[in-house]
Amino acid sequence: MYATGARVTPGYSLSNRVVITNNILVKSVNGPAATIIQGQGPLGNGAVRCVFITNGIMDGFTLTNAFTLTSGDQWFDRSGGGSYALGGTLTNCTLSGNSASTYGGGMYGGTLYNCTLSGNSAFRTGGGACHGKLYNCTLTGNSAEEGGGVWGGTLNNCTVSGNSAAFYGGGALGDWYYSCTLNNCIVYYNTAPTSPNYFGSSLGYCTLTYCCTTPDPGGTGNITTDPAIGIAGPYRDEFPLCWKGLYHVCFGVDIDGEPWGFHRRSGATSQKRGL
Repeated sequence: MYATGARVTPGYSLSNRVVITNNILVKSVNGPAATIIQGQGPLGNGAVRCVFITNGIMDGFTLTNAFTLTSGDQWFDRSGGGSYALGGTLTNCTLSGNSASTYGGGMYGGTLYNCTLSGNSAFRTGGGACHGKLYNCTLTGNSAEEGGGVWGGTLNNCTVSGNSAAFYGGGALGDWYYSCTLNNCIVYYNTAPTSPNYFGSSLGYCTLTYCCTTPDPGGTGNITTDPAIGIAGPYRDEFPLCWKGLYHVCFGVDIDGEPWGFHRRSGATSQKRGL
């Protein structure tokens, strides 16, 4: 548990447990369950973010209980509760229980691979994530006024479920400021008074391709079948989303550490449980 010490964001006011500006790899020994970086709250004076990263890679950490200021720069001081990444990458990390006073409760910017974002919140938009590139990630139980799961960015092979928004876009939000692109994703079981799963497709701000969601967003390869996330049994990894995805956006392993299924005849991927 790393819960002491802090360095101020270069050029701004919010403190961070870790600041990475060089092209280095910071890797835990035993993974996110055993290696935790803990921020400090509540929102406002005295808040501490977990990580500010502009270069390099963080691999295998849990980032939790981090908060932002309620004054100062709306991006560098008030966004990205768990992490604020500009050009940096997080892999195999868990971001949970973080909060931002404006955007991106779990993370703002950067690239995430095989990460879990849960229970994060933002006062404005992007409860889980804001304006990043996410691969093989899950976003659950996050909340915000708008875009409870994610605001803007690109998501490949991700699950966005059980998130909530006070107004619209409980799962994913795309707007004139940050467009949102989702490929091979499950966007289901999210809640909001308006557009509970996704918002912005009719305006051209949110594009879904080979996704499982409801209502039907149109576009290419999307289905509205209930994904039955959490289904048990010998075929749980392929039912009911068999061979619906885009193979060219799948690489490496999924969030369970298993190879992506590939249907050699159709050239498509099987969507796994929760992915």
